Amino acid sequence: SGAGAVIKKTLAEVLAALGGIVGAWTKQQYAPPVTVTPTAGAVTLDADLHQNCKIPSTQSLTMNEPTNPAEGKTMFVRLYAATALGITWHSVFKKSAAKDLPTAHEAGKDMYLHFYFDGAKWALLGGTEV
Repeated sequence: SGAGAVIKKTLAEVLAALGGIVGAWTKQQYAPPVTVTPTAGAVTLDADLHQNCKIPSTQSLTMNEPTNPAEGKTMFVRLYAATALGITWHSVFKKSAAKDLPTAHEAGKDMYLHFYFDGAKWALLGGTEV
């Protein structure tokens, strides 16, 4: 009976931990996109959300360190601007082996980016501009 109690308690702890992970993943994966309009050419993303970044007319954009990071999170970002602009990334963002962080945004195009947080850096998994 002692072993059964330990197993039952351990199983309950494991299920509670999995529930928290699944709940956070579900919130993140199915959250509707939030439109973000940066001020003064800078934007701070929220890692709990998927974001549509509507960039006002400006010559450059600075991507600040996202809030609410947690290891294992993914973040989807859509950038769109009517004018061409340069992009500067906070040092917490890193390129992938196959793709560099974009440093320019073409006028009138949509840029879609997918990031993964490894506990220290946001790695660019992929992206495209259409």
